Amino acid sequence: MKQIEKLYFTYKKDIYQYLLSITQNPALSEDLLSETFVRAIYSIGNFKENSSVKTWLFGIARHVWLQNLRKDKSAIEYNDLLEFYVADNIVDTMNAKLLANRVMELLETKKSILKKEEFI
Repeated sequence: MKQIEKLYFTYKKDIYQYLLSITQNPALSEDLLSETFVRAIYSIGNFKENSSVKTWLFGIARHVWLQNLRKDKSAIEYNDLLEFYVADNIVDTMNAKLLANRVMELLETKKSILKKEEFI
């Protein structure tokens, strides 16, 4: 049990920050952090040391987060997951959406100009 405590105190801040970055919800991140370490306790015997303990714990945290998404949402859309992985925070997500919308507007404008040139 001392080993799990040591792992918890060593990695809890990093894993919490990771979960917070993808959930943007402190309370949910705390719950997912707890669940991550509960699952780590049950699966510590399966840890094969192919990666670092930290990487293993992050994998568990990601899995716990994905399961939570599936539970809360009947269908997870690819774009929802992509936004969480690409954006570091909500501002980045908003900027990415604005940029994507602007690119689409420019492409539509270019398409309109090309169509007008065909008739000239």
